Amino acid sequence: MSFVTTTKYIPFLVSLLFIVFVVAGCSPFSDSESKNSKNETADEKSTSINGEGSDVNVSTGEKRKNTGEYDKALEIFKLDLASDLKTYGPDDPIIARSRNNIGLMLVIKGEYDKAIEYYELALNSYVKFFGPDHPQVAIVRNNLGEAWGNKGDYDKAIEYHELALASNLKTFEPDHPEVATGRNNLGEAWGYKRDYDKAIEYLELALASDLKTLGPDHTSVARDRKNIGAAWNYKGDYDKAIEYFELALASDLKTFGPDYPGVATIRSNLGGAWDSKGKYDKAIEYYELALASDLKTFGPDHPDVAIDRYNLGSAWNSKGKYDKAIEYYELALNSYLKFFGPDYPGVATIRSNLGAAWDSKDKYDKAIEYYELALASDLKTFGPDHPDVATIRSNLGSAWNSKGKYDKAIEYYELALASDLKTFGPDHPDVAIDRNNLGSAWNSKGKYDKAIEYYELALASDLKNFGPDHPNVALRRNNLGEAWKNKGEVDKAIEYFELALASDLKTFGPDHKDVAIDRNNLGAAWDSKGDYDKAIEYYELALASALKTLGPDHPYVAGARNNLGLALFHKGNYDQAIGYYELALASDLKTFGSDHPKVAIDRNNLGSAWSNKGDCDKALEYYQLALASGLKTLGPDHPQVAAIRNNIGAAWSSKGDYEKAIEYHELALASDLKTFGPKHSKVAERRICIGLAWDYKGDYDKALENFKIALGILEVSLGSDHPRTLSVRKNLESAQAKLVTTD
Repeated sequence: MSFVTTTKYIPFLVSLLFIVFVVAGCSPFSDSESKNSKNETADEKSTSINGEGSDVNVSTGEKRKNTGEYDKALEIFKLDLASDLKTYGPDDPIIARSRNNIGLMLVIKGEYDKAIEYYELALNSYVKFFGPDHPQVAIVRNNLGEAWGNKGDYDKAIEYHELALASNLKTFEPDHPEVATGRNNLGEAWGYKRDYDKAIEYLELALASDLKTLGPDHTSVARDRKNIGAAWNYKGDYDKAIEYFELALASDLKTFGPDYPGVATIRSNLGGAWDSKGKYDKAIEYYELALASDLKTFGPDHPDVAIDRYNLGSAWNSKGKYDKAIEYYELALNSYLKFFGPDYPGVATIRSNLGAAWDSKDKYDKAIEYYELALASDLKTFGPDHPDVATIRSNLGSAWNSKGKYDKAIEYYELALASDLKTFGPDHPDVAIDRNNLGSAWNSKGKYDKAIEYYELALASDLKNFGPDHPNVALRRNNLGEAWKNKGEVDKAIEYFELALASDLKTFGPDHKDVAIDRNNLGAAWDSKGDYDKAIEYYELALASALKTLGPDHPYVAGARNNLGLALFHKGNYDQAIGYYELALASDLKTFGSDHPKVAIDRNNLGSAWSNKGDCDKALEYYQLALASGLKTLGPDHPQVAAIRNNIGAAWSSKGDYEKAIEYHELALASDLKTFGPKHSKVAERRICIGLAWDYKGDYDKALENFKIALGILEVSLGSDHPRTLSVRKNLESAQAKLVTTD
């Protein structure tokens, strides 16, 4: 009996930070994969209003803001307000201007409630002085919309942006740039709500009027194209996103030259789109260009430079170079901490992604440490029901799930789901992610019907939001396939895996990582059906594309080699299996070092192959190495440790030392009982192994006791006619017959 891994979709989606929405101060609309983004200057949306009086101070404040010296800018704007209050009445436009500028700085610093307070004072003054339809009133309403959007209240954001647009339509012609900016802002707000079609509708109206008024090479046209590109990226149409980003890049290069901050932003956007397509080297190329120009413009500690480094970290993480990812994330974190302090939302995002990188390295305790820091600061900033808080809770759930603490994982996932339902309603993509994650935790607990229920809810809403060929839909189908496979309904699993493969091929082409995962899952399903040649065919395709896309030392490539080894193992080709397992071990040692859980799995698989070749001593040598590192990294009660102990028991049984075999099998049973409870299929498997060992020892009463318990579990979990259930029934009948004979 061997413990093997099946490379499949990670059941949770981690925050990334690579798509840049151009209007200032806000992140682009994003789902749980993308939380914060590069902030540009506030010229497009969060508009600083300059009027008469205190021009020197305002000018200095603007300069400080534009160089990223936000605390200094805030201090100057507050001095400006104090000075103007002595000269002018409280509702004078100059006072309103100062309050608006203070609001801008507070938004950049992540202090949204304070910003709203200043904006509302500014709005009241402008309305009193100018009336409700003045352009300055529209500017402050747009800024209020931005602040509410950052707080996660997207309906309130839309309300303010609609008021601003309505008054600008009264004041200006429908193709005026201010009207186009208002439509951009509404497009962004609908994007935050994940209604990308509505977002694109507003953004295309903005683009059409800006093209008519300003011509194709104006910076506002580039802005419109960038934002439309971001919307298509979130819809999963990466080629269309790249098309818009490239048009935006060409015009800004023509207007400003290669080192303009806006050009760096578009290059970051292009990097993000190529990252989504799985072309990580191309993504890194764009991110490095963005970093080089931002370093030249701003120096090493500017927030834009931090975001470039962050994006590079995300791309290296996707390539499986986790140490390099962590290096970039830490540089980004240090400069954000220096600029904004520990409770800024962007700091929480970087910590969350550092947690994800450590999670990828299977350093779950370190991951949890970063996630908890991120959660604490976002709770302080936003309160318990903000989408960013829900995302971090999902990430914490995933780390606990990886540690084998499924109940704790479910607790975090349920908190995330409850707050996302409250914020977005039942059909939102973030709610689908929460339900998907709950499905994965219940799947890990062996509650396959409950898992399927959550996966189907997630699939239904993603189909409604994205259509049948979006990568999120493929992910849901893969997870449904996995749950049906675990229930023993392999044909149903294959049906879902084939749907996932067809849509990912359509979206990405044959050499994307997601396509490799789909083929791998199909290989695992055919392996379960006993059609090893078909399994090998899929595994070889998966390995070939993973090698082409990711290179020979990526963890997915090691996983694909392990799975090929497994199919060959099942065919009885133990030498070939060992060859693949050794390649997997060599690359995982290179990537992770000797005490990583993936290395333990490789050694465990080698142990199983040597055991089946009849070399039990060599098998035990690999198993003991696997057990030592599993205990060190995962602790004594993790399911992986239980599986290795079970395999050690099987090796001792093959050597004829049944006492020792039973000792290891019972250790495995004890920890699985603790993790899963008495009715889980893994507990049944442990009971079967213990029963067989007692059978070999000739103690048929004890064998029968364990076979009966195992049979009862499997009849409920898999059904009476499942091959595994029938096999255990035969073991039980054989033991009963032996007992009668001995009596």
